[in-house]
Amino acid sequence: SIPTVIATAEEVPTATAISIPTVIATAEEVPTATATLVPTNTPIPTNTLPPTPTATSVVNFAPSLTPIPTWTPAPTAVAMMVPGDVIAGELQPNVANIHYFEGERFETVFFLARGSDELDLALVAYELDALAAAQEAQQTLPETLASLSPNKLVEDTEVGQPEFMIYTPQSDSLITVGLGGINGTSGRYKLYMFDTVTTTVNTPLVQTDTVAAGQTNRYPLASRGARPVVVFVDPVGNVDVKLLVKDGNGNVIVSSDFGRAGSPEAAFVRPGTAVEYTVEVSSATAATYNIVLVAITDDVD
Repeated sequence: SIPTVIATAEEVPTATAISIPTVIATAEEVPTATATLVPTNTPIPTNTLPPTPTATSVVNFAPSLTPIPTWTPAPTAVAMMVPGDVIAGELQPNVANIHYFEGERFETVFFLARGSDELDLALVAYELDALAAAQEAQQTLPETLASLSPNKLVEDTEVGQPEFMIYTPQSDSLITVGLGGINGTSGRYKLYMFDTVTTTVNTPLVQTDTVAAGQTNRYPLASRGARPVVVFVDPVGNVDVKLLVKDGNGNVIVSSDFGRAGSPEAAFVRPGTAVEYTVEVSSATAATYNIVLVAITDDVD
């Protein structure tokens, strides 16, 4: 469902739709353990009923093995992105908008994509300049993307729900990000790009912090109404940190601990109403980490 950043008007190509090969996640993409969802990993509520005042939707970040939908990518890039950008636009049925950003090796970025209620979003990332690759191969952009497996695919949630993607470039290169609707769905979207140093209106906290061995650091995080909140913790060096998000009653909403030293931890919550959370970061050993708290301030439409 992770598109909005987010866009200038895109051109719908005349090329016929293509089927992009099914993605097989590599070992590097799949963490040793998926984030634990507390209290249970229940399906995200649909939009048929309004959320109750205490309702909370929690997203599991395990990589999806869902095939990329049949998309005809727009022939030119919609926008070049940098961290802090929010691109707003519209997706046509079976047409993917293409965005670029300059990737720096091992510098992790993350994206939040939000769509209108009828839009089921998917996000993909290719570690190359797709347009340049198509020109070099004397192919159309759809032909080039059809011959490639994306480095990352996210399509984990239901219609009308946001998507969240973490991406760590493996080289200094131009990265192609594709955003489209599943099963021909269309609508308005916003795409947000974040890193661990850029402060925006949507990031109440961006800082580097340390935690002593066996200790816990706590941070307040208030949602802006029912809009999404995101927590991203990126360890510095080969250390392992654990992330908890608790509601105002002290109940654990998300527990994220992949158990792999140096791996980022993330939590994404879509509250049913305004909620004040407490974020907890702990480590068995002394650790330094970058933490980003996101509280979205705007609407899709």
